[in-house]
Amino acid sequence: MRLTTSHWRAVRRYFLVFTAIALLPLALVYLVRNEQIYRIKGYEYVNESHVPVLPEESVHTLSPNDVERIEKRMERRRKLLQEKCAEFGLDVVGNDTWHKPNAWEFLVNKKYHIIWCNVFKAASSSWMFNFNVLAGYSPDFLQRTKEVFLNLARERYPRVSIEKSLDMNSPKYPTFPEFVRWLLDQIKHGNVQMDMHFVSSTMFCTPCVINFDVIMKFDTLDEDQLYLIHKTGLTRVIAPEWRNAGKGKNTQELLQSFYSKLTHKEMHGLYQYYKYDFELFNYSASSYFNLVQENGT
Repeated sequence: MRLTTSHWRAVRRYFLVFTAIALLPLALVYLVRNEQIYRIKGYEYVNESHVPVLPEESVHTLSPNDVERIEKRMERRRKLLQEKCAEFGLDVVGNDTWHKPNAWEFLVNKKYHIIWCNVFKAASSSWMFNFNVLAGYSPDFLQRTKEVFLNLARERYPRVSIEKSLDMNSPKYPTFPEFVRWLLDQIKHGNVQMDMHFVSSTMFCTPCVINFDVIMKFDTLDEDQLYLIHKTGLTRVIAPEWRNAGKGKNTQELLQSFYSKLTHKEMHGLYQYYKYDFELFNYSASSYFNLVQENGT
């Protein structure tokens, strides 16, 4: 029996739980910043990008102690990233997709000196909203528009390199195990330029050859957002966003429902492809393998 379009969309969306939300909920941000030159001034009265200034009561701030604590957290994440990149030999620039710097999906805001690697399904909608605000769109317009935020952003954030897009030739109505088998087949045959939602974050952002200053995770997203806003001096310009909050079943229920249908071999194939994401960003795959424990090989 064929699944409806809405069911296929659900399968596709829930698969992203593995690749982003439950597996690797992170965002990478590169800050190009000079404390004296790039300090934002006068935004209470003049805003060259027509960005509305947040009212005082809407400004979110961190205490000095919190800033120091989160700074140490970021240092630990950067240190682990550097160590794992060196361990797996990913920190040497090369011509293959694991070693060649990939800036295809980066959003480069020159005015505020921020470069963002947009890891899809990892708070991407929330920060796409803020990046559109920084690009000059009004919050009121963004709240009302039916336009896709990414399309709006690309009108004002040109891509920084050109690469060929390949047709995925994806099946329309797979079951979840069928979808996983198709994905593993794409990986096996070297189709690394598949749908950007499924590409390994390590390959997508190439953090081993591009030095990111801020690594945000869902685990600590509330604080990490405030830290980023503080470090960029944008406390009066943007606020923490939380868009597209999940509804219905919780993540664990969805994981159990979908991954219990996979075999050990299929789970192992997924892990081998996403292995660097687990290792570089300090996640464990044991809970996922436990879900397929009864399925044999």
